Amino acid sequence: MSLNIANSIWINKDKTTQNFSKNFKNIATEYYNADVKTVDNKNAVGEINSWVKDKTKGKIPQIIDNADNFWAMLINAIYFKGAWENEFSTSLTKPDEFTNADGTKTQTDFMNKTSWIPYAETKSAKIIELPYKNRVDKFSDKRTDSAFGETGLIRYRRHIRNNPFSTNKGSGRHIFLMQFLPLYVWRIH
Repeated sequence: MSLNIANSIWINKDKTTQNFSKNFKNIATEYYNADVKTVDNKNAVGEINSWVKDKTKGKIPQIIDNADNFWAMLINAIYFKGAWENEFSTSLTKPDEFTNADGTKTQTDFMNKTSWIPYAETKSAKIIELPYKNRVDKFSDKRTDSAFGETGLIRYRRHIRNNPFSTNKGSGRHIFLMQFLPLYVWRIH
């Protein structure tokens, strides 16, 4: 399993007179392991896209296409590669239509499987848990961050385990579900 998380903050010196202070750069670098970069209209697109492409191992080649309206940007790039604990059969991978958040449709391959899986539902989300092989699970149900409260991941995991509307199979809450997951590079911005 491979997980790489990268942070960066960018400022376009052609759009603002603001600069990063030495103290800000030190805090961003030390506490957030962030790259702090200054670019201009001429090199912004190339520099930012190159950084994102590098940090995502080529999975996201472009995140910005022009510098016209860009004066500052925060970027979190996450690269994850892992093997499913309960693998999807490649013979069941089939093309289908994926609906993007903006309503546009994209044709892509979907992994398919029917099985019992941990499941939860909230007012705004339906959540399933699909574990990976060789994972190191550093979160526990009792972990909270005193400064920020319970993290979203832990809150969802607790909800999955204690959901009274799902069927109890074994030690956790599960639902029998046909899964259709797109083989798709997820891009959020």
